[in-house]
Amino acid sequence: MATTEQVSFTLLRFEWTPPDQLDVAGAWTGIDRSDLTDATLVLHGRGSMHRLEAIRGVSNNSRNWSAGFAWRGDPESIERAELVLGSSLVVELPASNSKQARRRFGRTQLPVRELAEQRSHPASDPAPGDVDVLALHAAMVAAQDEVAEARDELARLRAETERAREQAKRERARRESDMARLQESMNTLRRLAENSLEKEREATRGVSTQLDELEAAASNFRAEALQLREQAQAQAAVAGRDEAAEQISLQKAEIERLRSKLDQLARDSRELSERAQAEVKEARARLASVEAELVAARASGAEADGLRSELADAKREIESARAEVERLHGKLATLREVVDQTV
Repeated sequence: MATTEQVSFTLLRFEWTPPDQLDVAGAWTGIDRSDLTDATLVLHGRGSMHRLEAIRGVSNNSRNWSAGFAWRGDPESIERAELVLGSSLVVELPASNSKQARRRFGRTQLPVRELAEQRSHPASDPAPGDVDVLALHAAMVAAQDEVAEARDELARLRAETERAREQAKRERARRESDMARLQESMNTLRRLAENSLEKEREATRGVSTQLDELEAAASNFRAEALQLREQAQAQAAVAGRDEAAEQISLQKAEIERLRSKLDQLARDSRELSERAQAEVKEARARLASVEAELVAARASGAEADGLRSELADAKREIESARAEVERLHGKLATLREVVDQTV
C-alpha cells in the first residue's frame, strides 16, 4: 500500500441516485490497481454512523474510478462522509447536496490520510483548511455553472433579438414595397385623370366652338329667311306666282342645307360627348380601384390623407367637365328647336 504523500484523489462526482444508492467517482494517483477494489463509505449524521460496503463493481482503473453504495436512508441526514480504501487510506468527502439528482465538483483534489491518522483526529473536528478549500471549490464550480447558464441565456437572447431584427427588416421592406406600389398607382391614376380632364376640356372647347358657329349660322339663317320671305312677298306681288314659287324653292333648299349642317354639327357634338363620357367612366373605375388599394395599404395617415385629397380634387374636376358637356348638349338642343321654329 502506498503512503499518503504519494497518493492523491480527485473527486469528480459524489451524488445520491434515487431511490437507494450513493455513487462516488474520481481519479486516483500513486496507488496500485490491486488496492482500488476494496472501498467502504462511512456516513455521519444525526448522531449516528453507517458503514456501507460497495455493492456495485468497483473499477480498478485509477484514472476513471467509481463505486456504488446502497443507502435507503434520507440523503439530507448525511452531514459528513468518508471514503475508505483498503485498510489504511481515507478521504473526507463533501456533502452530497441533499436530494439533488447530481452535483458536479469539477476536478476537486481532496487530501488523503492514513486511517490511523484519521482516528487520531476526531471525525467531528475536520481540518478547517480542508473544509474551506472544499467550500471555496464548490462555490467556484457553482459560479462557473451560473456563468455557463448566463452565457447560454445571452446566446438565446441574441438569437431572438436577431430574429426580431430580421422580421422587422422584412416588415419594413414589405411596407416600403406597398408604399412604392401605391405611389406608382397614384401616379398612374393622376396621369389618367389629367389626360381625361384634358380630353374633356378639348371636347368642351370643340363643342363650345361648334355651338358658337351654330348660333351664328342660326342668326344668319333667321336674317336670310326673313329677308328671303320679304323678297318673295315683294316679288310675288310684282312678278307673279311662278317667280315667287321659284324663290320659295330656293329658300327651302337653303333651309335644308343649313338644317343638314346643323344635324352634322349635332352628331359631331354627340360623338365627342359620348367619347368624353366613356373616358370619364373609365377614369371613375380606375379611381375606385386605387381607392380600394389605398384603404388596404399600410401607409402613414398623413400621406394617405394627401393622396385621398388629390383623388377628391381629380373627381371634382371630372364631374365639373361632365356637367359642362351636359350644359352644352342642352344648349345645342335649344338651338335646334329655335331653328326648327324659324323654318
